[in-house]
Amino acid sequence: MAILKFFFKNYDSLVSNIIRVINFLIFGRFDNFLKNAKGIIHIGANEGQEREHYKKLGVKRVIWIEADPEIYKLLLSNIKKYKNNKAFNFLVSDKQKTKVQFNIANNNSNSSSILDLKEAKKLYPGLDYEKSIFLKSKNLKNIIYKKKLNLDNFESLILDVQGAELKVLKGCGHLISKFKYIKLEATEFEMYLHNPSYLSISKYLFLFGFKELKKVTIAINHKGEKAYDVLYYNSRLII
Repeated sequence: MAILKFFFKNYDSLVSNIIRVINFLIFGRFDNFLKNAKGIIHIGANEGQEREHYKKLGVKRVIWIEADPEIYKLLLSNIKKYKNNKAFNFLVSDKQKTKVQFNIANNNSNSSSILDLKEAKKLYPGLDYEKSIFLKSKNLKNIIYKKKLNLDNFESLILDVQGAELKVLKGCGHLISKFKYIKLEATEFEMYLHNPSYLSISKYLFLFGFKELKKVTIAINHKGEKAYDVLYYNSRLII
């Protein structure tokens, strides 16, 4: 009984510790490539939930890019105490200055996308879009030039763009070859309507010398098809 009282009394602390352990097991080892990294460009930043994770890994600078104007305000507030962290409010795609419908999800915008929901609604009951807004797109190549980002200081590109991964990659143009690592979510099925497949993304990145380093399964649909976090490395820069 004393043990039970102890655990209930310290329930919040226990849950917090469990979450830390899970995050370490899933992301800590997976993200070893970021240890003491010069810098990251993280597209689909949401509120910057990974900010403390990146700090603990010793990442020296982070560029956060978020499409949702309201979530962007929270992102700015969340990173203001983090040295060499900057945020931009852009919807990143393959096209420049194209009007795009951006669908805002009811899970604090975590699943917001330019694509319609498909199997995501089955995998995550209750998930839906609560509204849509129209935004002008920017491609990553233009952002890098306009913001004068020196890619020698940003080794890694991280995408959390809910089905728009291939569009973002294509919008980077030849500059994609300057990254050493690219981490993104990819699926074997349509999490979002007409989202690019894991295979199509891998084939595109292969054209620039990127090879898969590792992946972890993050979801499985009713057919046994999987969604992954995938890490690619640039074989032309890393031997």
